[in-house]
Amino acid sequence: MITGFKIEQKIHFVGIGGIGMSGLAQVLLDQGFKVSGSDLGESPILTLLESKGAKIFKGHEASNVEDAQVVVRSSAISFNNPEVKWAIENKIPVIKRAEVLAELMRNKVGIAVAGSHGKTTTTSILASIAKELELNATAVVGGIVKNIGSNAFWGNGKYVIAEADESDGSFLCLNPICSVLTNIDNDHLDFYGTKEKVEQAFESFITQIPFYGIVVVNGHDKNLCDIALKGNKKYLTYGFKSKKSFCEVLDYEVQEKSTDATHTVFVVKNEKEEAEFKMQLAGEHNILNATGAIALINQLGFSLEEISKAVGSFAGIKRRFEVVYNDENLVIVDDYGHHPTEIQATIQTALKRYKDKDVSVLFEPHRFSRTERLWNEFTECFTGVESVYIAPIYPASEKEIKNITSERLANEIQGAEATYLADWNLKELIEQHKDNNKVLLCLGAGKISRLLKEAIDELTV
Repeated sequence: MITGFKIEQKIHFVGIGGIGMSGLAQVLLDQGFKVSGSDLGESPILTLLESKGAKIFKGHEASNVEDAQVVVRSSAISFNNPEVKWAIENKIPVIKRAEVLAELMRNKVGIAVAGSHGKTTTTSILASIAKELELNATAVVGGIVKNIGSNAFWGNGKYVIAEADESDGSFLCLNPICSVLTNIDNDHLDFYGTKEKVEQAFESFITQIPFYGIVVVNGHDKNLCDIALKGNKKYLTYGFKSKKSFCEVLDYEVQEKSTDATHTVFVVKNEKEEAEFKMQLAGEHNILNATGAIALINQLGFSLEEISKAVGSFAGIKRRFEVVYNDENLVIVDDYGHHPTEIQATIQTALKRYKDKDVSVLFEPHRFSRTERLWNEFTECFTGVESVYIAPIYPASEKEIKNITSERLANEIQGAEATYLADWNLKELIEQHKDNNKVLLCLGAGKISRLLKEAIDELTV
């Protein structure tokens, strides 16, 4: 249980419907805390929080926090928010989401997953394994784990499993004992400025692991291997035996055996044992994500064979290569990917899993600043698909940047026929492709998922 708060206190979350905020709110509610929160929209996750006893306000008003003792804000909430302003003016502590997560880890064995890509999947697999092995762990994940039906759960055991969000540097608030590090990429440069500063943040994160802790590192990521080598911490590496690694030894070697439309089979081997794993995810990146989770759980004392049985129950995550429509002629996949590296990995997964179908992509760029900084990468990341449709940029509260438009991006995309899709008529787009033996990948972190669901609902009524 959290030690830094009195359980009688009321904790208010500004933007409680967010995937990270709602997970923390659930865990606090399950412990018996009084929780309230505000959000602009409605969603199933808000309904769930209300059923657990949270008081939910629609919209942001100063009066929402008048009886709160602590206010929690995410990096998406500015200090000009009326609830945050009122709290500061009235000397109510306003803390980051990561500070609450750090309190959850206090006096527990904290297991944190960090990385530019793959951390939600890796954390979800860890949480799912922990459930199956009955560790009675607490978990907070940045996505809805299908076989658990939630993005968080509370347990009174000694482990806390959490996704460590590097986007605003707040993962440095955490105090884990064990960590899985997936990769470092040039993302969130609107906060860090340069990739070098991103690397420095990850180096600081590893430095905070205690001398008796464990760091599990992707052996194919040079930056991570370099940081681990000079970090003076116990670290273990994982990766494909057949691919180049940046460490002397892979402590956990993985080999893919087969992939079909529903499952992937692979083998993981360490110094003492090996086991075969079967999971409902495809793609080399997801095999690596799973192997990182497997290695960490193995270090907690469970055999690879025990872990294999637990991995088999993992059913995936919402919006991570989630098949939302499937018939003989058309498969529609909803995916959160919004960085060129993620887009490439998702495309390769689709091409491998659906060898007999053509692949098209509908992409909603996320933030003007990210689109500008990674412009060249975005123009080159769609190779291999038949066609690309570029939707308007989702601003995420940013102001427009001159000459950074979806229309221009569509004109400059290389390796595939690209079209600017201005009117968001997704029903028409789906109708256009439904008899073409097609896979349609719908990618983005903005409103694309909601609009896709509405279009599919209209088609299936």
